[in-house]
Amino acid sequence: MGDWAHVSPVLVGDKARIEEQLDVSTLDAGRVQVVHADSSAAAASEAAARVAGGEADYVVKGSIASADLLKGLLGRERLGTGRVASHLYVIEAPAYAGKTVAFADAGVNITPDLATKADIVRNSAEALRALGTGRPRLAVLSAVELVKPGLPSSVDAALLTVMARRGQLGDVEVDGPLSLDAALSVEAAGNKSLGGLVAGHADILLAPNIDAANMASKAIIGATGRAMGVVLGARVPIALPSRGDSLQTRVDSLLLASYLASRRTTARS
Repeated sequence: MGDWAHVSPVLVGDKARIEEQLDVSTLDAGRVQVVHADSSAAAASEAAARVAGGEADYVVKGSIASADLLKGLLGRERLGTGRVASHLYVIEAPAYAGKTVAFADAGVNITPDLATKADIVRNSAEALRALGTGRPRLAVLSAVELVKPGLPSSVDAALLTVMARRGQLGDVEVDGPLSLDAALSVEAAGNKSLGGLVAGHADILLAPNIDAANMASKAIIGATGRAMGVVLGARVPIALPSRGDSLQTRVDSLLLASYLASRRTTARS
């Protein structure tokens, strides 16, 4: 994912701390530009300006808090597009025979309403298509497979399914409400007499809220799975691993953002 010989990192933050880390790193210092910022807000603002000015193709989170970074990046006057931004985990799931599945939204939208979920579907499906999935299959998760008026997640799932079938969400196959096991396991889907293209074969999982997405996605990753996290819907991809993630997850998240950025550049040319 990317030609690292031509990558020129711009590191924004406390200059003294960054240079201390560079001294013990394997990076070629001649390819690195260090920009001092006195605060998290200043660092995020500087990153947004670099992207807006065409000096950077994507953003990678360091030790800054996610909320501070996104606050400084998003918005129409910065890197916003008018579409809701959303987080996507791309996960290798050991509990499901190492299947790769994308999970939204575990990092940005706390309690998304129907319109927000529609944008999350669009963001996630576009990313999966860029990664090579021709027509992604997206499961809208709920606790049950039947529409229950008293369970808002099931109602939203049904509405998103109808919206997708009428072409409102782009090139994506959507089904819901589906439980997590019915979305990922052919056996579970069969036991529940669920047919269609999505049940048991989902490429993307859309959770009802950030609590469900965060807890379920990290349970699927478990102790041995691998994952990459990226924010979509902005003018450029934003690599957004958790501060508690492993070095491997941080690197993989950077690679994902780099690849998605390269696909955008190719599409524009």
